[in-house]
Amino acid sequence: MVVVNGPIRERLGLNAKRISSGPAPAPTPPSTIAAPGPPQLSRLPPRHPRQVHAGWAGKYSLCFAEDEASSPWEPLHVSRGFAVGQSTVTVFAAESGHNVLSHGTADPEQLLTCFADAMAGLGA
Repeated sequence: MVVVNGPIRERLGLNAKRISSGPAPAPTPPSTIAAPGPPQLSRLPPRHPRQVHAGWAGKYSLCFAEDEASSPWEPLHVSRGFAVGQSTVTVFAAESGHNVLSHGTADPEQLLTCFADAMAGLGA
């Protein structure tokens, strides 16, 4: 995952408001920065013969700008010791989302146990 901060965000036209989970019609700054090749689409059990799902944003490109102006917290790069007006790039190892299901209860303690179990990544 690539997070871009500072004035370079605007110069490159990076998206800071919404993350796309699939390829755009034309090359966009995030796709040319973070996707080394063509997108790889995953097929889910189809409900329709042409149903294709991108899986998660990282299968295509997970590069975005932090929306510094709208955030109540200091920008990521500032919290890492850089100046507010400085342009930075932070690279993280990221996973896709995790599906957390609990069909058997609405009890808060049991739900919390379910969520904690999913976050712990037991067996990984």
